[in-house]
Amino acid sequence: MSIGNQPSFWQELEFLANRTILIVGEMDEKFLKINTLMKAFLPRGELCIIPQAGHCVHLENKEEFLKTIITHIG
Repeated sequence: MSIGNQPSFWQELEFLANRTILIVGEMDEKFLKINTLMKAFLPRGELCIIPQAGHCVHLENKEEFLKTIITHIG
């Protein structure tokens, strides 16, 4: 599942018609940069930055992660 083992789909992002939620921890500098760039290519992309979390957002700030998910699917 490592991103190093997956093919690149950057060239396909502009064609995604579905709403896309990008969730990243505020302390995960590498993926904050990647997701910020990715959002620029997504027509219906939304970047959600979870406070007080690094790379494992769902474990490091469970409440904010769940609020974000519920807000966007509810």
